Amino acid sequence: MFVWQPDDNNFDDDLGDYWAAIVKHLESPVRHSLESFILPVDHDNIRVFREALNGPAGRNTNRSINQAPDFWDDKISNANLKHNKIAREMLGVEDGARSQTKWGAFGEMQLPWHYWLEYLKCNTQRRLDMLDILHASSARDAECHDSNHSCFVWNISQNCSKEKHRQAKAGIASCINPSGDPFLPNAHYCPSVRSDLCPDL
Repeated sequence: MFVWQPDDNNFDDDLGDYWAAIVKHLESPVRHSLESFILPVDHDNIRVFREALNGPAGRNTNRSINQAPDFWDDKISNANLKHNKIAREMLGVEDGARSQTKWGAFGEMQLPWHYWLEYLKCNTQRRLDMLDILHASSARDAECHDSNHSCFVWNISQNCSKEKHRQAKAGIASCINPSGDPFLPNAHYCPSVRSDLCPDL
């Protein structure tokens, strides 16, 4: 985002057009996919992050998540619920269809083996439901993809009405910034650990 204030309130100032032209001129195709920039699963930063999620801070967040009643309970006022309901209705997916996360009230969930359980235990039911919605969207696309085996970047900090399961152009990620929460459904895994020995990872 680029913001400027024109001198003397002169809104005929062409600085904005000039800036847009510079950005357009600097455009160049990337040589590597987004996954090339992701740290390997055995990197120290990843290990420290996952340990922190399992530590006091993560357990404290998880405790509040486990106390949350059912997100779909209409008796509970939740401004975000309508976005999830509308998205499911447009897809033709039932409210209780939760193929990816099998989430429920009070911390109930059953995740694909390659998802980070310690990370998703700290996420709200709204976000878990969003993962199910986006997964269903990718499967029902004109060119269907299983999100467990395809590169998607989902900002789960947004509502379902704002975040799409894919961008209009293949290989383009939505804006990645510190306030967002990008989730790559096929990359949250630990291939060095056998899932049958450690199903919670």
